[in-house]
Amino acid sequence: MHPFDPRSYLTIPHVAATRVGKDTHRSPADKALEGWQTGSMKRVNARRYLSLPERRSYRRLEDVVGCKWSAAVLAAIARGVRRPGQLERFIPGISTKVLQERLRKLVDYELITRQAFPGKVLRVEYHLTGTGRKLADILEQLRELDEEHAARTGGGDANAGPDAAPPGAT
Repeated sequence: MHPFDPRSYLTIPHVAATRVGKDTHRSPADKALEGWQTGSMKRVNARRYLSLPERRSYRRLEDVVGCKWSAAVLAAIARGVRRPGQLERFIPGISTKVLQERLRKLVDYELITRQAFPGKVLRVEYHLTGTGRKLADILEQLRELDEEHAARTGGGDANAGPDAAPPGAT
């Protein structure tokens, strides 16, 4: 059998192997897996899946950070925009319904706090919590990284994206 024949890779079950002549060489990942199976390595190093708590954590994170509106709301509050009407004007394209939903979600996740001031007309303000501040800082770093990357790769206008106006439109 030729050393690069695809069938030569199937001779060892559950181990990705390459054949060079008659010798079989295993990748470092396969050696790690073998070490785990024999008990000579910690299980954490060779695990091939996310545990249930890790998956739940990623889903919670995705629910908050994966939504473009949540990121925009956090960034706006971090820049000092506190009231719902101001947030709606500050974030172009967001509807009142979506804004209220995202604010409720961010309060539930304890990333922002809601402060109500009684009076003739109820006045509400939102502020970042400690965790919310950390997340807002991370989101700002990601935004800066995106701008640097776009400038470096010639990816066009750093402001371009799904919300940008089409070329030539003003």
